[in-house]
Amino acid sequence: MAKKRSSSVKKNDVHELEILFPERSVEIAGRLITIKEYSFLEALRLLSVAEPIINALKQKYTDIPGFEEAQDLLLKHKAEVAFLVSQSCNLTAQDISQLTEEEGVVLLGVWWEVNKHGLFEFFKEPSSNTTNKNNHAWTNNITYLLKNGFSLNDTKQLTIRQLKLYTQSLGESERHKMADDITVVSVGTNGGKETAKIVKDLRK
Repeated sequence: MAKKRSSSVKKNDVHELEILFPERSVEIAGRLITIKEYSFLEALRLLSVAEPIINALKQKYTDIPGFEEAQDLLLKHKAEVAFLVSQSCNLTAQDISQLTEEEGVVLLGVWWEVNKHGLFEFFKEPSSNTTNKNNHAWTNNITYLLKNGFSLNDTKQLTIRQLKLYTQSLGESERHKMADDITVVSVGTNGGKETAKIVKDLRK
């Protein structure tokens, strides 16, 4: 009998597909609206508007809150949030302000589900030094992708989570290649337990 794949593996597969294809569409007032996840460059451009809102949520919640938890705080920043939502879809901030309360909540909920993970990832720490602390790490990630065949235009299109996923995947491939090389050398030189431990760590 074939073995069943574990649920954790399935969840990971779904999570990666969600990162690769993050857009969602919703029909509001007879109009189909597509909500996209911000690219890294878009998040950087929206930094001054989004950071105070995300930091306020970070101070209140340890984990990324669902929409029902975040809704009240988001609605306290209606103008800023309307602008952020407009940058994620084909509506202007004025269009959004003219939606009924129910339509606005539906749109806001979809926007939050699409962008919450990327925004929380971008603003790692709720402090005034967020930009300085994170920019170096993100620059390193982009440089790493460029060295591994991505064009500058490619990186401009990546969302925050895609950038991180590709960087991690490439790093994992490099570690596995290194483990393979060490294994080959180890076989020829009778490498001991210490070598075996290094190989095991690289394959994680």
